[in-house]
Amino acid sequence: MKRRNFLKNCGLTVSIAAGANNVFQSLFADQMFHSPEIKSLRDVVTQTGETLVRLKFSNDSSQALIFNKGHIKVENAEIVSMTPHYFEAVDDIFDPTEHFYQLHAYRNNSDVILLRLKNTCNDTRISLTHNNQEITFTLAEILKTGFLQFEQGKIRIDVNFLLDQEIGEMELSQLGIQSDPQNFCFHVLADPQGGDPDCPTNHRTRMKIHNAFIEDSIMLANSLPERPLFTLILGDIVDSQGEKENFTVMHQLLSQLNSPVLFELGNHESRYSATFELGYNQAALQNYFDAQKKMNGTDKLLYSFNVGKWHFVIWPDPLRAFFWENHPHYFEWLERDLEKYKNRPTFVFQHVPCHPVGISPFQGYLEQVSVRKKFVDIITRHGNVKYVLSGHIHIPVKSSLKTACNIRGTNFITLPAAGYRPRGFGEEDYFGGPTQGIAIVKIHASQAEITFKTVMEEELTYPDKLPELDLDVYKLWFNQKWEIEANPNIVNRDFENGLAGWIPEYIYQEDENPSVICEARKVDGRNALYLYNRIRGYQAPGQDRLPQTINRISQVVQHQTGTTPILQFKYKLDQANCDLNGWCGGYLWIEGYEKSFRQFNLVYSAGVAYASPIARRIERIHAIHHFNLPNVFDWQEVVINIKNDFNRAENDRHFNNLNIDRIAVTLGVWTLNEGSAQPFGLFFTDFNINFADKTFRAASRVNAAEIQPKTPEKIWWQGKHIPFIHLAGEHRYHLETSRETLFKKELRRRL
Repeated sequence: MKRRNFLKNCGLTVSIAAGANNVFQSLFADQMFHSPEIKSLRDVVTQTGETLVRLKFSNDSSQALIFNKGHIKVENAEIVSMTPHYFEAVDDIFDPTEHFYQLHAYRNNSDVILLRLKNTCNDTRISLTHNNQEITFTLAEILKTGFLQFEQGKIRIDVNFLLDQEIGEMELSQLGIQSDPQNFCFHVLADPQGGDPDCPTNHRTRMKIHNAFIEDSIMLANSLPERPLFTLILGDIVDSQGEKENFTVMHQLLSQLNSPVLFELGNHESRYSATFELGYNQAALQNYFDAQKKMNGTDKLLYSFNVGKWHFVIWPDPLRAFFWENHPHYFEWLERDLEKYKNRPTFVFQHVPCHPVGISPFQGYLEQVSVRKKFVDIITRHGNVKYVLSGHIHIPVKSSLKTACNIRGTNFITLPAAGYRPRGFGEEDYFGGPTQGIAIVKIHASQAEITFKTVMEEELTYPDKLPELDLDVYKLWFNQKWEIEANPNIVNRDFENGLAGWIPEYIYQEDENPSVICEARKVDGRNALYLYNRIRGYQAPGQDRLPQTINRISQVVQHQTGTTPILQFKYKLDQANCDLNGWCGGYLWIEGYEKSFRQFNLVYSAGVAYASPIARRIERIHAIHHFNLPNVFDWQEVVINIKNDFNRAENDRHFNNLNIDRIAVTLGVWTLNEGSAQPFGLFFTDFNINFADKTFRAASRVNAAEIQPKTPEKIWWQGKHIPFIHLAGEHRYHLETSRETLFKKELRRRL
């Protein structure tokens, strides 16, 4: 066991380094937010009189999976609780009585144990018997540096205090807001995302467009006859990465609102590479804190307040790597807050939605499954949370209504943006004009009415009762594949019973001429699955369009240890609906799991392969190996030797050593969703998995031909042809071939 030493007396946060880029320096010198100064143990005691100590176990080695176990002992303090966070149910164990833990440390994954202690002192001692090695430290030792770090074999253990100065209930009287009106209204502006057109990190045209609509949204808000009690900016206050210039411009704009302005943290208020370690580090949010302080005098990230009969919770959503592993106490505070006010109807505001909207890239550009599952479990526990309002998606008005849903009695609504132009959901909006605007919430005693009003003064009022999201159908929204019940073999192998036994992704469907089809069909006298994708319609200028990759269904099968799994199926392409020259394709994706750890990804595709079918950017994965299926329009019989293909794709690992216990099979199609229609349709049927002797070595084949690896020219990834950039406010990632050369020349000239 090795202990790392660091500079002492640096406090509990890491300050922004001297000489760092001025873009990320703090904003208002006279209002600067300062992280709490830690001089003694009194400074880390929470508002409830507790000392919070976080133990984080990480595997930073090249080894994918490491088994650990240990026991925690505390001396000279009272243990209020020890709570595990981000423990995988099938892998990790924590005994709250014996304080024993057993965990599997995956690469790029963290397991956290949160200790709540009372009656602490400098000599409070915490001891870990970790893998039979003793690790001991006192609270005084944590105070000296703000954090401790230990290496035990290939495991890193981080120790630090958790603070709660940025959490808590607020009295709105300090903002001039009445505390007990029975009838009132408030406004919500989602995703203004404005800033300084001259800031070097911004795209000038994009900023001018956003700012113009922000000004219109503000004028709309100020023109309404009923003055709001407050206005909440629902995250992404600024564009880009939280630069001071952008906050300065947004302060000038938002100060024109005729009500007190509250902030919620979104994913553009900090650097994309922001880190919240070592210790309890809030430096990445310095500009946000300063801007909030300047706007309304508050210093909170997570806060709640009461008005009339209602309770309100503002939940931060930075969407940054490992933020929640470093702030597990936010969930515990949320539990206590909603328990305390369980008899009040409640609004919760979060920037990143926890319900599906059904387009790419927002299956992956959301919180991880474990985070949204934990959040929704907490807020639906008592039945007091009536509404959750979110933004982030830049959703059109019609799509906002169509995706609004009810989960366990709570209504979830994603609001259109106040400044950003809408994403392309594939159909014309209700009103035809701009979708930017504001949400107006009117409260009458215990009742709430939510209306969205565009800058063109068109209105949509959301119904009181929203359709329930069927979690039995969309099981993968709040569960990972390894959490799904595994079958002995594939169920409904030929789709005779529709899609029974298969789990679909939630896909947004246009009202007319849908661009996505996933259904069982009768073709050539047999039952089959039909999958189809093409470019989404209604290509209005300014609508952001990104590849559509989530039209797919999955099933999980038990693996028989010590055998060679052989997958068999038939497929054929839909000749009338396949652009074999386009950036589109159909695929079969095989994942192998050792409990909750994904050990491999094998993708077999016709057409062009999408480089990564995995939605989340930060994943516990190994490489994705691509294999080719021929582009043919009559039925092909496919036999895949999963072990054989894995072994020939990997040099340093062997299938027999992976301890696979389940195999996930996913069938899908994708299309670039830009330029021409680029449709792709295909049929699948007659699935079966056999488990041959482990010595079985026959090659994977289509009919009699051996399956070969996919060549790079038939694999597409973002930025393959041109840099992924903003052009006139839109994301651009690919142009038609005839225009590529000219564009590249122009891009090089500009750079």
